[in-house]
Amino acid sequence: MSPLCSMGDPSTWDRYEGAKVITNWTLSRATKGRPKSTRYLNEMDSQDMRGPHRCTICGWGGT
Repeated sequence: MSPLCSMGDPSTWDRYEGAKVITNWTLSRATKGRPKSTRYLNEMDSQDMRGPHRCTICGWGGT
């Protein structure tokens, strides 16, 4: 017996009466480019996202 069997002609199959499956498009991967990172952000990342530090007195930017 072969491990794969023929499923026959699809026009002869019985009609499917089960639940309807609806895909969630937000979970699909983009067709191009790298996968989106799902890493959790920590305090160090949130400081980088705020932008450069500024002096509260004169407003000059700094590190």
